[in-house]
Amino acid sequence: MGYQPEARQLWFYKYTAHIQYVCAKKHPSLIKLGKQIRDLRSEKGYSQEEFAYEVGLDRTYYSSVERGERNIAAINLIRIAKALGVEVGELFPAARSLSVD
Repeated sequence: MGYQPEARQLWFYKYTAHIQYVCAKKHPSLIKLGKQIRDLRSEKGYSQEEFAYEVGLDRTYYSSVERGERNIAAINLIRIAKALGVEVGELFPAARSLSVD
């Protein structure tokens, strides 16, 4: 079949478009939530991979939560809080710093 530069370029274009879409839909409040969770996880000395395993979440899913790319379900927030030994509310940054727009 041989090398097909058009197919590779098409794949790259679709991949780039997907990345732009994912980045564009990040909500500022989800980014802050993810940072708060990351900071708490880091304080406990967990790597992302270890912690995702501990919580029972896929590593890539958990990573996207920390990057603010997921509107995480309440049940997963409860799992994260329990694994960190904190109250669920401690996962959230101060309400005055969050937006809903």
